[in-house]
Amino acid sequence: MKFQKTFLASSMALALTSTPTYAAFDDAGTDYTNAKQNAHMWTPGMEALDNVNSILCFVEQLKTGEMVNKGRYTALVNEAKCDTGGGDSRDKAPKQQFVIVESVRASDTAAQKTKVWIPGMSVGDGAKGLIKAYASISAEPTQADPLQDFTLRYDMYDESGVQKIGGGYIKATPSSELENGKIGIEFYEQNQFGSETYTSAAKIIKNPDGSDGVAITRAPSWNNNTQVDKYYGLSWNETTKANRVLIKDGDFATNNSDLNGTQSCLAKDQLKTAVWQYGVYDQTTGNEVTLNSGFPISYGSNKQGYIGYWGYWTEDETLPTGDVYKIDYTTEPPTKTAINVSTAPGKLWKNQLKTLTMADIAGVEFEYGAWDNTTSTWQNYLIAYNGTTSQFEKLATVTWGTNGKEVTQLSSPQTLTLNTNDRMFLWSDQLGGQVTISTDGAGSPSSVVIAEKSLVTPDSTDLAGEALSLTCFDRCPKADISTANLSGENVYETTDFSSGYTYTFSKSNMTLANNTGNIAFASTVTKSDLQSSNYQWGVQSGMLIPTANAGSITGYNNLYDGSISTWYEWETGLENWNQYTMVSDASGNAITFDEPLKFELQYVDSMARNGGTSKYNNQNFFLEYGGNGDLWGFPNVDVGDGFFYPAIALKDGTALTKSGDTSANYVVKAWQMEQKMTSVSVAPNCDGLALGDVPGGIPTIVDATLPVNTDSVPSVDGLEPAVINGVVQ
Repeated sequence: MKFQKTFLASSMALALTSTPTYAAFDDAGTDYTNAKQNAHMWTPGMEALDNVNSILCFVEQLKTGEMVNKGRYTALVNEAKCDTGGGDSRDKAPKQQFVIVESVRASDTAAQKTKVWIPGMSVGDGAKGLIKAYASISAEPTQADPLQDFTLRYDMYDESGVQKIGGGYIKATPSSELENGKIGIEFYEQNQFGSETYTSAAKIIKNPDGSDGVAITRAPSWNNNTQVDKYYGLSWNETTKANRVLIKDGDFATNNSDLNGTQSCLAKDQLKTAVWQYGVYDQTTGNEVTLNSGFPISYGSNKQGYIGYWGYWTEDETLPTGDVYKIDYTTEPPTKTAINVSTAPGKLWKNQLKTLTMADIAGVEFEYGAWDNTTSTWQNYLIAYNGTTSQFEKLATVTWGTNGKEVTQLSSPQTLTLNTNDRMFLWSDQLGGQVTISTDGAGSPSSVVIAEKSLVTPDSTDLAGEALSLTCFDRCPKADISTANLSGENVYETTDFSSGYTYTFSKSNMTLANNTGNIAFASTVTKSDLQSSNYQWGVQSGMLIPTANAGSITGYNNLYDGSISTWYEWETGLENWNQYTMVSDASGNAITFDEPLKFELQYVDSMARNGGTSKYNNQNFFLEYGGNGDLWGFPNVDVGDGFFYPAIALKDGTALTKSGDTSANYVVKAWQMEQKMTSVSVAPNCDGLALGDVPGGIPTIVDATLPVNTDSVPSVDGLEPAVINGVVQ
């Protein structure tokens, strides 16, 4: 009995989607043509079902059917594969979860029973916990009963494994227990994070092929930063009304007849698509662009991790200690190669000048901070340059709440008054980060300077010698930054344009230093100290100029007028992502990784996968590709209910220009997509569909009759992962 087929079948049915689609490029047989495309559908009310899909996707990667009766084993699961969005762009190290599994079956007619332990699982707000799960299925899935009597019960504990903080279950009801050949799925989960309790639930009754069904769901929502539970009923029938879903919401319900909200009708054949992953291909050959972005490791007592361009990930979130090995799982058995791993206290970034005209940035939105004299507070805004009036305008205020970034549009644009001969320091994801705007003697914006950033590594041409001498004039960080420096906000030297401050960056330890010590936090400073200061994100320097080129700097005008073509910046902190991970082989030779490829795109609306017009027409984008589908640089937009989508979804075959080239030489193809149904009028589009009640109503507690995994976390010393990212090794 193939346990993993159960998960795949339920995942596809719950999402109300068809099978993956395929597309062709110019030539048959190329990587581009052969690349698979996957899409799932989302709509309000399906968040709880998405939770089910994510859980099933996670467990599917364990390959319990293939590993049944093979004893206890370990697996590495790619959590990102089961998510529907990206994470924090500051931290791009892979997120692989270590899992311990036992799957047994006494005979061909006995139930397959699986126990799972997930130590170190993220449980929200940076906390770690332990999940114990027990799954069972007693019959081979069939076309009439693709889920049979499958059950999964899981319990969540704090990191100690003692205090229970939540749990849930998934339970299938076979057709033998329901009328008219229907099958059922129910789900309930409740978790406690700090003072907040989060509950999701769903019950769905449907045909085995998913063409006809009714469901009720519950999931947390937010209203002005206040959590409220939202209930939804859904009904669909491809025979009665093809490609239509009737939906109704409510503030509280035990079944669909209790819903007190508004009905709406959604069209499955009128979709808006968000793209979460793109493949990048050579425009001439169709070959996929692959990067050496990192590799898996083992360390200590057979603990697992990953090291790459953005840093390291390990089970215990600490620097690997003891014997560390690079693991090559393409060989049988896997090849282990000894490596050395250490960290520098920061990262040195190289910046190369790129200039744009004011016309180039017309309409581009920037984040901008300024003091508000009315409220006597610091206020963040979204601003944009109006190409008609030649002025910057405030468009919205920006705050950070429960759901992250929250944008409140102003009633009308407000002209931003600028000082004469001044500088504005702005931020734009669209243009790759920090942007400097200069004003002229009349206070009008006159020039745009952006920087193309790259990480300095041991094999960078900048370090052809053993050291790099750099001079700083503004925002020059001190050495051995103490807690006293933090409390007094005294982490920088006094600005000095007479001689500046000289630093040395050493290739041997990849660390910036001055004549008194390393530019880093003192050993007595803790993460807790930083969290209670203004430096929880670390300390970033101002411009560090090669000392040989620093003689002409006499003031701010020289520093920020765009005359400096190359400069550096140092960041230091106590987090993995703002420290440089140094890797070398057994002989001490540095091992480095490919940096992300940089692309330029002048976007026009004809490139849009969804068609239509947008405010981004004829705007410039600076994109980066980290390999394995990770293309970033498009802004995210709030689509409601706390969800953010990329503002742009590119058509397959859209051409990109590699930074520094004069013509396009690469194309993209969507790999992972999320599709959202368009709302249409209820009548006549959803005539004939009815929101009937589901037997028993929506679950309100965990089903206590299901078997529970109460066993302690077993020892796995000496066990290499038997399954990695869904592939049996």
